[in-house]
Amino acid sequence: MAKELSDNEMETLIEKFRAGMDIKDRKYLGKVYPQCFLGSEAVDWLMKNVNTLKKRNEAIDLGNKILEKKVFQHVLNEHKFKDKELFYVLLPDTSPKSLYNRLGGYKAVSAVVDDFVDRLKVNQVLLANPHIKEAFLKASPSALKYSITEIVCNATGGPQNYTGRAMRESHDHMKITEKEWESFAGDFKNTLDKFKVPEKEQMELFSIVGSLKSEIVTGELLYTRLGGITGIATVVDHFLNLVLADPVITANQHVKHAVEKASVPAFKYLVIELVASACGGPQKYSGRSMKESHKNLKITENEWTVFAGLFKKTLDHFSVPVTEQNELFGIVGSLKGDIVEGSTAKSLYERLGGFHAVATVVDDFLDKLKTDYLLNENPYIREANKNGNPAAFKFLVTELVCQVTGGPQKYTGKAMKESHANMKITDREWQQFVALFKQTLDKFKVPLQEQSELVTIVVSLKNDIVTA
Repeated sequence: MAKELSDNEMETLIEKFRAGMDIKDRKYLGKVYPQCFLGSEAVDWLMKNVNTLKKRNEAIDLGNKILEKKVFQHVLNEHKFKDKELFYVLLPDTSPKSLYNRLGGYKAVSAVVDDFVDRLKVNQVLLANPHIKEAFLKASPSALKYSITEIVCNATGGPQNYTGRAMRESHDHMKITEKEWESFAGDFKNTLDKFKVPEKEQMELFSIVGSLKSEIVTGELLYTRLGGITGIATVVDHFLNLVLADPVITANQHVKHAVEKASVPAFKYLVIELVASACGGPQKYSGRSMKESHKNLKITENEWTVFAGLFKKTLDHFSVPVTEQNELFGIVGSLKGDIVEGSTAKSLYERLGGFHAVATVVDDFLDKLKTDYLLNENPYIREANKNGNPAAFKFLVTELVCQVTGGPQKYTGKAMKESHANMKITDREWQQFVALFKQTLDKFKVPLQEQSELVTIVVSLKNDIVTA
């Protein structure tokens, strides 16, 4: 039996099939049948052009799969595809084309990449980075252009496989900054405009390129952007002075007692160490875990809200930019479940309803994934759905969700990066995954607050899952 073609391989084959048929007027019993081809000739073509075919009956089966996709039909619509001198006509091409084909295939991609790389090599913003400049000097221009062409072809649905190093591995040492990324994107836009790439295709390309940003922009960590240890220490010191003097927070007798017992300088030191470490600095947090250090403080939701307000007030006082504020709030927000222990401060796991509710949500969600048409276009996902053990998979995902939402369970499966490394999941497939997750949460009427927390957790796993 011949190997089953992936959707991308089938799309490419259909394009070649349309161009490869010997289309001409044919005569039978005195009647002329215009612009058609013979079934036996099509079988000959398939045997020659599809190297996985060994027997003519395999070519017939493949031809019928192409026919079922409304690519061609018998002139009188009386026969399926056969290895005979029957006449067949091509039908109008109404199928959606991959981005790769809409761009014009590898020839068009190569031309775009050639122009784009030439722009990068004279971009003064990029060349001001000595790591980028050295990389350009050492790299073979033709090899660089080939590698980028390979990436773009693969990411847009072409048959090419990317054979180079991972984005993070090849860019980590370059310390590329946000400013350099923006300049890079500007050159890309100028190249696309030069070749008159339509707006829709440009948007899809930028979506693909954007999905690689976190692997490429490795310079200027949040720690650096905040001004290193000097900036962080200044902010934390000011913030903790507000916290320790706030009447709402100090009205909590457990907090007040802890403050009276503690060394304020030591407390400030540990919080500075914690923030610096979480922002990517060289410091390593040496204190107790958040859950352990806050377990007897009975901090309420209201006190947490006041705490967050004081943090925002501090950041505004020091004119911390919005981007950095959002990143800091993301870090602080991730600690809430370990800090807030008052009567209204249940963990996300408890608010969801424990493992009973989590298992129910996971069961529905994974059933959606298994039957989703878009996700199953990916042959690696389709293969996993076909050969995987559904019960074991649901157990492991339930275990994982319980753990990350604050439950007592401990995840025992493989790491996300390891379990998804060979699945070549794209950004488009990731977006579909998140949309299906949202559908399940809506179905079970999960409140918006809990939905937001769940989606935040899921999104934090993206870089380990999206590998194409």
